[in-house]
Amino acid sequence: MPSTSVNLQQLRALPKTDREMLLESIVLRTFREHLFLEDSDDLSVEENYFDLGLTSLQLTEVKEHIEHTFECEVDTTLLFNDPTIAQLLEHLDELITQNGGSRQ
Repeated sequence: MPSTSVNLQQLRALPKTDREMLLESIVLRTFREHLFLEDSDDLSVEENYFDLGLTSLQLTEVKEHIEHTFECEVDTTLLFNDPTIAQLLEHLDELITQNGGSRQ
């Protein structure tokens, strides 16, 4: 899996719609890789990723990848209590815009 980070200053400067589309694209790609669905466009942000077969170990790997990519800290509790990509995207957008994406 590529180990690149996003330029957070440029990401924050994007209009909200463009920022959300970029976040969604990156996060969906990460989930597809961990669910072995790289060639599929059938992954919805509203689906429960545990129902799709993601294990807690895979989720930990996804979390670490996202934290590295966006230079932020994702709340593990949120990932288990609201297990949809849509909830994660909302959380990420808040982290990036409110906290500047910095780890606290």
